[in-house]
Amino acid sequence: MGLFSRKEKAPKASGKPSINTSNVSIASGASSIKSPPPRSTTMNRSSGTSTTPGTPLTPFSPTSIPKVDLPRPPDPQLDPAGYLRSLGAVRERSKIVTDKAIRNELKHFDVDMRKFPDVVTFVSQIIKRDYDAPYNSIPSHGRHQHFCVGGRDRIAQLLSTFPEDVDNSEKCRRMIDLFLVSVLLDAGAGTKWSYKSTENGRIYRRSEGIAVASLEMFKSGLFSSDSRNKFQVDKEGLRNLTVERVSAGLQSKPGNEMAGIEGRTQLLQRLANALTEKREYFGDSGRPGHMVDYLLSHPSTQASSMPIVILPTLWNVLMNGLMPIWPASRTSINGVSLGDAWPCQSMPQPPQSPTTSQFSPFPPSAQNSTAAWESILPFHKLTQWLCYSLMQPMQSLLRIHFAGVELLTGLPEYRNGGLFIDLGVLTLKAGDSERGLEHYDEYCRRTNVKPVEVAPMFEPSDDVIVEWRGVTVGFLDRLCAEVNKHMKNDLKGNQLTLAQILEAGSWKDQICIYARQHRESAHLHLRRRAEGMAIFPQFGPDPETSLLQQCQFIIHRITVLLDELEQLKAAIERRPASGHKPVAWNQAVPGLGFFERLIVSEKKHLEKMVAAYDDDGGEEEGVDTEALDSRIRLRLDASNYKFYETVWEVTKRCCELTGMRRDLSYKTVGGKSVSAVIDLVVNGGADWVKVVTTTERRLFYEMADAGWDWEEDFEDEGADEAMLEILRDETEDSIEVAKVARHMVAAARTSYQDYRRPRVRILMSRVSEGENDAVDHLLRLVRKMGGGDVDLVVETANGPGILTEATPPLEEAIANLVEADYYKDFTATVNVDCSVFMALASDFSHMAIGPDSELLRSKQHRIDATDEVENGPRLVNTLYPAITGRTLVCTREAADTFLKIVGDIGTEEEKARTRILFEKGEVPEAEGTDRDRARRVRLLQELSVYPVPEDLRLPVQIVDSVSWDDAQRMVAEGQLPAVALAVGKKGSGLNAMNVSSFLYGWKAKLTTVTSNWEAAKRLRTVIETNRVTGTEVGPHIWRIPFSRKLLAKPKVTPPGGGEKKDGEGWRLKTRQERKVEKEASLQSWISSEGTETVAKMTIDDGK
Repeated sequence: MGLFSRKEKAPKASGKPSINTSNVSIASGASSIKSPPPRSTTMNRSSGTSTTPGTPLTPFSPTSIPKVDLPRPPDPQLDPAGYLRSLGAVRERSKIVTDKAIRNELKHFDVDMRKFPDVVTFVSQIIKRDYDAPYNSIPSHGRHQHFCVGGRDRIAQLLSTFPEDVDNSEKCRRMIDLFLVSVLLDAGAGTKWSYKSTENGRIYRRSEGIAVASLEMFKSGLFSSDSRNKFQVDKEGLRNLTVERVSAGLQSKPGNEMAGIEGRTQLLQRLANALTEKREYFGDSGRPGHMVDYLLSHPSTQASSMPIVILPTLWNVLMNGLMPIWPASRTSINGVSLGDAWPCQSMPQPPQSPTTSQFSPFPPSAQNSTAAWESILPFHKLTQWLCYSLMQPMQSLLRIHFAGVELLTGLPEYRNGGLFIDLGVLTLKAGDSERGLEHYDEYCRRTNVKPVEVAPMFEPSDDVIVEWRGVTVGFLDRLCAEVNKHMKNDLKGNQLTLAQILEAGSWKDQICIYARQHRESAHLHLRRRAEGMAIFPQFGPDPETSLLQQCQFIIHRITVLLDELEQLKAAIERRPASGHKPVAWNQAVPGLGFFERLIVSEKKHLEKMVAAYDDDGGEEEGVDTEALDSRIRLRLDASNYKFYETVWEVTKRCCELTGMRRDLSYKTVGGKSVSAVIDLVVNGGADWVKVVTTTERRLFYEMADAGWDWEEDFEDEGADEAMLEILRDETEDSIEVAKVARHMVAAARTSYQDYRRPRVRILMSRVSEGENDAVDHLLRLVRKMGGGDVDLVVETANGPGILTEATPPLEEAIANLVEADYYKDFTATVNVDCSVFMALASDFSHMAIGPDSELLRSKQHRIDATDEVENGPRLVNTLYPAITGRTLVCTREAADTFLKIVGDIGTEEEKARTRILFEKGEVPEAEGTDRDRARRVRLLQELSVYPVPEDLRLPVQIVDSVSWDDAQRMVAEGQLPAVALAVGKKGSGLNAMNVSSFLYGWKAKLTTVTSNWEAAKRLRTVIETNRVTGTEVGPHIWRIPFSRKLLAKPKVTPPGGGEKKDGEGWRLKTRQERKVEKEASLQSWISSEGTETVAKMTIDDGK
């Protein structure tokens, strides 16, 4: 069965939609330990006698474990360094800051606890979305989940490859080896880095990318010095690492640089020293995995009838065993490094705060009993992350149980605690925000980074960051307790642990919020450098403010947008008319006016919302504020302003805007009329852009509704074809991006731009690749919906393309959108035809003849004269700029035709200009020199009332014609595509002169300039409808937006047998007569193979 099942929809997943189950897996045992709500300073130093019956259990969790007394942390009065390095100190000290937060007494943040229920509701919704009640399947937070990116349990797959003689103890050692190195490598990778898996070719980023990279490095034996066992990490293997080897393993290279690659290498090298020094933990071979042997042999473990390790024992192994790897510049007391612990102004302060990182353990005076160590706030985030991660293989493979897991706290990092910022519980105070902006400006100047985001920035040791981290620890405890209360009915007697809340709730929620907001706006409330700073994004109106203020903020943003649109419209109006007839902005860019009206409509709706709060106007008597807020919130949530702002932001990153909000129709196979809405037409019409704001969450729902099979093999080509067939089905509308692709590709197949189908670009502004295999697979399938003659591009928020480009300043953006250089694609030599010579020689082009002049003898004459008055002088404004500075060539047929016309009907002045254009020079060998060119320009100036450019390169060079035989030979030799022969066949609507001229320019790859719009249009139609390969491109033709006839001398007899009618002029030939003439001319051109026509180069005066 393919990825889609037509029989039934996919049921709700019990875990992440992309997670596959496996018989061989490391299950988290942390879920068997109940995490209590925030504790008081007086702690119960024992871990329960039994597991609560309703607590979710791992497959190896017993129904009860003996009571285990936990050791107390060191007395802070006697050993403050030992106390601050203990796990128990993290929650106890953070409680002081948390209590101040609840009272809104923080130094750097305003706190609104009224919004805490919003956080609880949001987290609960995410958990319910991804897991089924009673939520037993939620794994514990740990590194193992990162290895499962894309729904593939890579650890289970690795374990299944080990030989049978590798027992579970050795498997556990190997997993500890891997997990420890992977966690140590897992720091911010930077925005440029990604990792392409050597096993499946997929691309991953961030923590998940480092996890996959470290796993594949581990499997390659990069960290092992034992040739008999490459699946290990040992001291000698780490000692042999170099920056080059680590860079190669992580695929860090120019263009794909990982931040801090040297620091990561040095960290692993220092780990080698720690493994050597701490032999009691890591054995003689110096393997991290040997810590499991130490833990099992520890007296506290041996004292129990089952393998129960007290968590403080594992904590001491990690804190003491890994101490040599950390930098010595951390906060310390009497020379003892405290690790991840920092001074905080919200903590009790001694009379004089220390000015260095050295702290005295004792109070400075009897009058103030506060010791300096009390101002320090410990976190030990990385060590806690190691505990969460390393417990997993020991629990699953060796059935080890850990007592005291409740001592672990939530990890104080943005991926866990950012939602308190994002959802408005915490708001950075104005003074700190301004200070952070100054830091960011300085950082941009120092690193030459272009500041594209409003981003207050702080060092990790800054008091803003330290205070926020302390609050995060306490708020995560509170969140765990409140979520359990909120979901009590769904839990059915169970209780989620803090580790489960971190995995399924806060950590995932913050990613969802950050991804959504970061893709929707360029405004950041707080930012962290890649070296290790906190990012606090906040977009749109401040959620701290009232709904009235939020509406006013959005109105302001819309006003700015409308002002920018006005500047765009003004630039379009200022564009010179050269190259086109003067048109208004709404004609130059169809749909721009409609787009503007949509935005104006949004503004009016928002202004009505604001008016509803006006006591003297819109607010009805007796309507309470809460009811009004509720109505306004619903209307505000339904507003489309953010979508319009995103479209405009994308527009400013494009070039040559020619349309917006275009609605194009096409017919389906069944004959149904379907419309495709195109947000932008850019690059002169070559690209159609559609912005799709579907979120990854919504995409999961759509895939499930379409019957997506989450267990399908993504590499099954047969399944891919079955899926594509369904995605192309006009009746399948479940997945929006597939429907958009189907409609736009079908519409593109009904249109041409420069002989080719428009390229379709779908921008998924709120979906990233490399984070979920199922989503990546769907996007790959959607990209295959193009093909043939339509190029389909699907961009994501983190991939190359428009979405990840910086928006240029408005002035530059508008200059890019309003194309004013019409000649940028011209060749140095241009091919001109008879119509151009008409314009260059005609009296209408060189004389100020008004539409009422007595010289005018026909309707076309009056049209030309009127055009000169209204839009001219055309020669100066339009034709001269196109050909000046370029060599002019024409075919013999074009010259012959024009010279014959001038000789028959041209005025004396028109004949004189023609001689300047074509006649041989007085000294033939001097022809084409600067002196000869200057002479011709001077002579032409004497015959014109308008200035003639000095660099008009005369005379026109006549080249050999292209015969039918020549055309056939050029196609056979590959100089012309096969479709070129269709141009010369009956029914093309072209005459022999047109065909010869166009084919020459096509073959020579020259720009052809003509004012014969009808011939140029027929040529384009013939090429587009007769292409053989779908990739053939016709000649580059520039059509002059006007045509000129010769003023001509009065005639006595009708030319060509024309009959005089009522003294008003000569009868024009009918369309049928002109068609017959063209076909006869074309037939003559085809049949006269090898013959040449000799142009009359001498024009006799008056003859």
